[in-house]
Amino acid sequence: GTESDRQYGFDRFLDRSTFNGLSHTPYYEGQVESDEQLVTRGLGWMMENQRIMEDEEDYASVDFDFPLELGVFNGIKTGLNYRDHDKSQYQEGTRFHWLTDAMHSDDAIEYGGGSDTSGWDRWLYGNLDAGTLANYARNESGAPYPLMNMSKAASVIFPAEAYANAANILFLPDTWDVNEEILAGYVQADFEGEGFRGNFGVRVVQTDVESTGYNWDGDWLAASIDQIGGYQLLVDALDPRGEFNVRQETISHDYSEVLPNLNLAFDLSDDMVLRASAAKVMARPDYVKIANQESANTDTRTGTRGNPELDPETANQFDLAYEWYFQDQALLAFTYFTKDISNSVIASTSTEQRFDEKLNQQVDVLFVQPINGKGADVQGLEISYQQNFGDFGVIANYTYTDADSKDDRDAVSNPGSGLVRGTSEHMANLSGFYENDWLSARVSYNYRTEWYDGLSEFGSEMYIDDYGQVDANVTISAWESWDIVFEGINITGEELQQYHIDTGRKARLYDNGARYVVGFNYHF
Repeated sequence: GTESDRQYGFDRFLDRSTFNGLSHTPYYEGQVESDEQLVTRGLGWMMENQRIMEDEEDYASVDFDFPLELGVFNGIKTGLNYRDHDKSQYQEGTRFHWLTDAMHSDDAIEYGGGSDTSGWDRWLYGNLDAGTLANYARNESGAPYPLMNMSKAASVIFPAEAYANAANILFLPDTWDVNEEILAGYVQADFEGEGFRGNFGVRVVQTDVESTGYNWDGDWLAASIDQIGGYQLLVDALDPRGEFNVRQETISHDYSEVLPNLNLAFDLSDDMVLRASAAKVMARPDYVKIANQESANTDTRTGTRGNPELDPETANQFDLAYEWYFQDQALLAFTYFTKDISNSVIASTSTEQRFDEKLNQQVDVLFVQPINGKGADVQGLEISYQQNFGDFGVIANYTYTDADSKDDRDAVSNPGSGLVRGTSEHMANLSGFYENDWLSARVSYNYRTEWYDGLSEFGSEMYIDDYGQVDANVTISAWESWDIVFEGINITGEELQQYHIDTGRKARLYDNGARYVVGFNYHF
């Protein structure tokens, strides 16, 4: 599949701003600025970009099921699975930097009450027009920022042909491709005896990864224009050695895992079952985490990058469950679970130098990168209840989880260390439903307490606050082979809040709103 998104950005060189009611107080280098001072400073940069994400997979499998009569063994299952997955991202757009006043001729910058935005149209290939940009370029008091005279600035910065055709360039730092090739084989034996049943087997998995991206030490914009359009580079597009060294690099990585499993069920009585399972499982890292890409913001001195050599998380896990079917269509169950996790993916920070094209020099940048940690120990208890009352029914579930990282905790020098990402201590859901021959309706409430969500682009620990939402689903079997489906997701419009370390330091507020879906299903 293919998807895309679009982003617009502006930088006004403001260190910070404070808001008191509707009044705006601008700061620059720690000092309060007057409006007169503010309008004599330029817009830092303007950019528009679009990401195109493509996802494609070829898949083939063959499975065999052999009946068997050998003591308690009643069957053998075996098979092979092959998957070839490509995930890529291409970022294209325009990023235009205003350099310092001293780097331009006097008539390249216009001061005063007016702003020249007529030239912006040629830079835009989306739906945002120059008039809208002019509004964005104004401060809260309504005074416009002085802007570049686009035609004069272009003659200073770019050759004429590069400026005229700069509306659609490839942004190399966020352009990457990941190919993941997986070959797996398994064998499983089924058995059954008086009062017990189960299976055991093993799965062997081989994974080969190739991650392709670009490496460059210089001005990314100029390097992109040179590569795509063949135009001359700027002087500051060269690296400190005076070399033009855009490189497409492919990093290869492979790993294999042997994953045994065992499942047992014992009938304690006609209405009670004891289940036990043990297995080694694996979880591959997300594609964006293994992408050979690096994105550095020299203004904020922060950056992120992938790690193509990440290994998968593995876990030795054990479950023990007691199930009581105390009446028809009714269940009460208790499950204890434990996981010994290895190679958990955690965030690591490091400081390295990168080229700042506005300052024309190397600067320190704090990078956040995923690495494999030692792992974690996770255990918990799950309680499940289900019961029908005629055509009505209820399903309830509660889970308590205790997760401890094997990595040492050092929040000051190594943020995120000693934490287990994505784990809530308490989780619960409650569903009520109604079902008959032609109607199925369900309303559910899902809740979880706060959880650690990884590091921000600035290297600080991020958390998600307690969250709960209500969903609903109605299916009407209107005809013999047709169903009409109505679905509501987050129908109360709950917001997801992300914060830095404590709830008083808000980071992001995600308001996805309520979503409603209407669909039709046809049964053959």
